[in-house]
Amino acid sequence: MMNALKSALLTLALTLGVISIHPAHASLSQSPALASDQASTPAAPFGRCSAPTPSVQTIRHSWIQPIVHSSNTFGNPLFRQESSCRFRADSRFSAPSASPEDSLNHYRSELNRLFTYIYECPSSQRWAASDSFGLFAKAVLDRYAGRDFPFGQIRNLNYFQASDGSFRMLNWGIPDDNGTVSYKALLQVRVSQFGDSSSALQSLDLDYRKPTAKKDRPRSQTSLPPRSYTYIIYDMSDMSLYQPYPEQLECTPETWWGAFYYSCIERQAEGKTYYTFLGWNAGQPLYQQSVIEVMYIGEQGDVHFGAPLFANSGRVPGREPMPVQVADQDYRRVVFRFGRRTGMILRYDYQTYLVTNKRGKPKKVNADMIVFDQLMPQQIAMSDDYAYYVPQGGVYQAYVWIDGKWRLQLDVEARNRE
Repeated sequence: MMNALKSALLTLALTLGVISIHPAHASLSQSPALASDQASTPAAPFGRCSAPTPSVQTIRHSWIQPIVHSSNTFGNPLFRQESSCRFRADSRFSAPSASPEDSLNHYRSELNRLFTYIYECPSSQRWAASDSFGLFAKAVLDRYAGRDFPFGQIRNLNYFQASDGSFRMLNWGIPDDNGTVSYKALLQVRVSQFGDSSSALQSLDLDYRKPTAKKDRPRSQTSLPPRSYTYIIYDMSDMSLYQPYPEQLECTPETWWGAFYYSCIERQAEGKTYYTFLGWNAGQPLYQQSVIEVMYIGEQGDVHFGAPLFANSGRVPGREPMPVQVADQDYRRVVFRFGRRTGMILRYDYQTYLVTNKRGKPKKVNADMIVFDQLMPQQIAMSDDYAYYVPQGGVYQAYVWIDGKWRLQLDVEARNRE
C-alpha cells in the first residue's frame, strides 16, 4: 500500500514539474540520438515559440546604442529615460551589413512611409504616428551624424541645415480634426570637443600670437590636436498653447514656442550667429499666427530661442503706430495674430523702403528685408479680438538688418515681384 502511494505521489510530482529527472538518470530504453538532441538543444524562452518579427526598433538597436532623453518613448525598453528632452549621440558607430546606398534608400523610403501616416491615419492615432516617425528619424540623424542625408526629399517635411553644418532641423505639424495644428521638431546640434573659440585655445595654454621658428617652438605648439565632434539631438514639442504672448520670453528646447518654419535667415552680431526663422502657427482655435523667431547656439550645444534683436522704435509690428509706453523697444520674437479665414504676407524679400536723410527729404533704399502686411481690425470695436484682424491691403512694414538688429521700417514699397 505504501509503495503504491509513493509511486502515485512521484507520478503527480513529475506531471506538475515539481521535480525533474536529469538526462543521466533517464531510462536506458530511450534512444541515444533523441537524448543527444534534447541535451544539445537549448530551451526556448518562456512565452516565445519562435524568433520575433524584426521591427524598426530591433533593427536600429542592432547597430546603435543611443541615449534618448524624451518623454514620448512610451516605455520602450530599447531607450533609457532621462529627465530632459536631449538625445546625445556619437559619430562613431558600427555600420549595418547592407551597402551604404541600399541603407540610404531604405531609410529614406521608411521615413517617407512613417511620415505619411501622420496625415493619413485617424486623429486619435496621429500622435503615435508622429512618435514612430520621430524615433526612426532620430536613428537616421544619429546614423548620418556629420554626413549628408536627403531629408529634403521627404514630402511635407521642412528641413533646414546651417551653412557651416552646425545644426540641422526637421520640422512638421500634427493636425487635429478641429482645425488646430500642433508642432514637432528634431534639432541636431554639432558640438566641437576641441572648441572653435579662442577660449578653447587659451585653455590649452598655447601662444600662437608670437611667431617663432618651428624648430624653436615647444612640441605642443607645432600642430593643433585633431578636431572631433559630438552631436546632440533635441526632441522639441510645441508649447505655444501655454505661452500665448511670448514676445519677451527666452525659450529653450523644452519650452519651444512651436511653429511650422518655411524660411531661415543667417546673421552675425557680436561674435554670435543668429538664425531667424519665419513660421506659421495654427495652434489657437479662434485665430492663426505668424512668427519671426530667433535661435542661437551656445558653445556647449545649448540652444536658445528668442533674442532681443527686434528694435521696434516704440511701435507694435504689424499694427498702427502706437506710443512707446505700449510697445517695448526690443522684442525677443515677433508674433502676428489674425483671423483664420484670411492670410498675411510674411517673407524674406528684396524690396524698397523710405528713409529720411539729413535734409529731411525721403530717400529710397533697396535691401533684403523681412516684409509683412500691416494688420487692422475689420471694425474699431473689434480691436481687442484677433479673430477679426485682416491685412490692410497694400500697406507693408518690414524688418531690415542694420547694425546687428532687425529694425522696424514702416514705409515699405513691396512692388518688387522678384
